[in-house]
Amino acid sequence: MRRFHTSRYDWRATVRLALRSVMTLAALSAASLTPMFANPFSVTVRSGPGVTFIASTACEQPLKNSPFSPADFAAAQGGAPATVLTGNVSPWIASLPADPQAQWIAVNQSRLARSILFAQRFELPCRPIEGTATLTFHWAVDDRLGDPSNGPNPAGVYINGVALPISGGGYTAQTTITVAVPASLLNAGANYLYVYARDLGCGVSGVLYSATLRGLCPSCTLDNEQPWNKCLPSTPSAVIDCAPATPTNFLVAQATDDFIATYTGAVNTVEWWGTLSHPSQRFRPFQIAFYPQDPNCRPPYGLPLFSACVIPHAKVVGVDCEGRRVWHFSARLPAPYFQQVAGQKYWLMITEIDSASIRPGQTDFQWSGHAACNNCANGELVCNCRAIKFTVVNGVGLREPSRRL
Repeated sequence: MRRFHTSRYDWRATVRLALRSVMTLAALSAASLTPMFANPFSVTVRSGPGVTFIASTACEQPLKNSPFSPADFAAAQGGAPATVLTGNVSPWIASLPADPQAQWIAVNQSRLARSILFAQRFELPCRPIEGTATLTFHWAVDDRLGDPSNGPNPAGVYINGVALPISGGGYTAQTTITVAVPASLLNAGANYLYVYARDLGCGVSGVLYSATLRGLCPSCTLDNEQPWNKCLPSTPSAVIDCAPATPTNFLVAQATDDFIATYTGAVNTVEWWGTLSHPSQRFRPFQIAFYPQDPNCRPPYGLPLFSACVIPHAKVVGVDCEGRRVWHFSARLPAPYFQQVAGQKYWLMITEIDSASIRPGQTDFQWSGHAACNNCANGELVCNCRAIKFTVVNGVGLREPSRRL
């Protein structure tokens, strides 16, 4: 529970919101985590109809004597349709054991010997959660994928113009590799796969491939899915300096709560609960930031709608399940205030400012939750609020109940 004081009707009007916490932690123990029920996807792209290309003007030569540019990839997208080969393709392998639907493609039916950059569009249902996307690539090729190691374009496979560590291979057997794909390379919707077949021997040229991209889509349906109870510890939340949270401005973690605004108007005061390493930390500044929700169901990292650094008023209000004193904080925000719109989803981030804390480089503040728990089950308080903490461990999306008071 967070409490916002607002200026909609008068300066003392109070709005209470039950919120879900999502923490992006720098380091986690995976032992207590359980699989997150996000939306997995698997998309297969294979050689055949719908592939376009550009080719070298002579055999045995690289397509370019310099690294591929965006103009080269655009040219491949708008190039001539690749020819799907029919009939006997000896001495090449007849098909891929991993995907018999894939078909050999080349410049023409005579398999003209050229170095060729193929382009193929494919669609993804989302930009996957970072750390969850992999590409499994099966192929056969005459002569190889990518230039030899001393060439200008040693990679044989690209997604959206970015090279992946896939190269080599031959035409008498299937070659397979699985590589990680950064989610930042991918788009929700249209994407392009590029395959570079390098001619070395002035004989014939062609490629046969099957590419399967797998990952996890963020799912907003995870909202209100996992219950938490009262006896959970607090969670670190810190930035180094009084600036938006970015990969270069954090210490341990940043914790955020999501909420749906119940009115349109200004927010001028924020109240929250947490634990401190020492009572004197309560006199040090904290950062308060409000974020919108992005298409991946998260706050857009480093791009707050409002951010301010304030010194709150604080008083002790209880003890948590780890025996730590819990402080209630209240801070007046500076004008111009954050202006929320009724019905919109927002995220609230509250962080210790490490450079101004009593022990720089160490955790001096941890963020707790506060909720009204009105019913009991087996002698335990049940808070009927929903919470998750999300991260990725070894490429797998994971979740567990948020660390709440």
